[in-house]
This record gives sequence, C-alpha cells and structure tokens, in this order.
Amino acid sequence: MRCPSFQRRRLSLERLEQRLVLDSTLVFNEIFYHPASDQAGLEWIELHNELAIDLDVSRWRLSGGIDYQFTEGTIVPGGGYLVVANDPQELSVQTGFGNSLGPYTPRPLPTLKQRTRSISIPV
Repeated sequence: MRCPSFQRRRLSLERLEQRLVLDSTLVFNEIFYHPASDQAGLEWIELHNELAIDLDVSRWRLSGGIDYQFTEGTIVPGGGYLVVANDPQELSVQTGFGNSLGPYTPRPLPTLKQRTRSISIPV
C-alpha cells in the first residue's frame, strides 16, 4: 500500500548549451612590471608550461600590450618556465639572470603594468 501523499514524478534532464573544455598548456606565471629602479628594461614576463611534455612555441606571439614573436625552435620544457624580457641584456647585467628571451616591443603605454590587461597568446 502506498502512502497517499506520495506522487510519482517524472524526472527529466535539462539540455545544456554546448561547452568546450580546453586544457591549459602555457600560462602567464608572473609579470614583473615595476622594478625598484623604474627601469622599463628590467620588466619581464614569465610563462609556465603546465604540461608534462615539451611544448613547441615556434612562431607563437605575445601581443596586445607588448609584441613578441617566438623564433623557430623555441621549446618550453614540460613543467618548465620561459622568461621574455623587455631588455634581456640589461636584465642579465642587473640581476645575473641571463636566460631570457627578447626584447619585446612595448606598445605606446609607458610601463608593462599599464599593458598587462591586454597581453594574449594568439596561436
């Protein structure tokens, strides 16, 4: 015997809009935009490869607030990092870090801080 208050309900599934799930591969890990000395040449962007395998970024471009095109054969190791500096030579002289790529071409705004909202990696 059924309880009188129990009613059968039909369950239905709601159809959702199509969604694309993309895997992150290369992310902006750190942006150094305001050196203590206010030297724009010491600004840099660090990218991180979140994959376990090497990532070939040949001919990829950073664009928007800056402009930089990666040269043929540029590889970011699996789990590794890559730094693109405004002035790699100046960064090396001032900090001792000599493993950066660049230089990138800044857009008309005076500092990277004011350009960070518009940097993208179109591929």
